[in-house]
Amino acid sequence: MKKLLFLVLFAAPFFCFAQTDTTTHKQKITYCIAQVEHDGSKFDINLDDGSRGRNGSEIKDSNGKTMKFDTRISALNYVTQLGWTLVSSYTLKGTTLEVIAFVFKRPVNQ
Repeated sequence: MKKLLFLVLFAAPFFCFAQTDTTTHKQKITYCIAQVEHDGSKFDINLDDGSRGRNGSEIKDSNGKTMKFDTRISALNYVTQLGWTLVSSYTLKGTTLEVIAFVFKRPVNQ
């Protein structure tokens, strides 16, 4: 009985380390920068996820018109409805225009 107990206690730690490796199952993530600009009356948002040739593109509605938002928060809420998660934000200060940039991420569907 003592030998069996000793064998079980000796072998138990080896089974504790026999877990699956989760590093091979990590989901890939893509990032984008959303720059929210104020044009005097409303806010527009410029998304740059690195897939477009220039510095991103403005968000357009179903009619092809550039979407305008009443507040920065409504623009952020719209981007989160597209499946993006806010990571960070920073301010770009120019000579005449202040632009707030938001960094978003979302998992890539493979």
